[in-house]
Amino acid sequence: MRVRLYEVGDGKGQIHRLERFPVSLCTTEEGELCLDVDQQGQLRCVLSEDRGNLVIENRDDRDEVFLNNMPIEQGGLMPGDSLQLGGRAFLVSYERVAAAPPPDCCFRLAEPPMSAI
Repeated sequence: MRVRLYEVGDGKGQIHRLERFPVSLCTTEEGELCLDVDQQGQLRCVLSEDRGNLVIENRDDRDEVFLNNMPIEQGGLMPGDSLQLGGRAFLVSYERVAAAPPPDCCFRLAEPPMSAI
């Protein structure tokens, strides 16, 4: 499976190519994206392949991983989905060849803003 993460927003124009799975996505304190746990970074999530589907598992303890603007826990990614890791935003692209639907997404409950309490 070949996945492309097209960066949008401040880093727009950068393309991150993912061809081996599972892959850990991290960010440094400066906000740079790392594709290796061995690098110094805050682990955000792990992407893996499951029967031809791209699957995400959130590993961020600060709830800063969003799929289509919703805080994701785990589930399937589809081509065209929006993925946000901390301050970085990406458009997910890959050729989907699986006949089975992707796994259902499990979203986290968002914390209410302090002004609502």
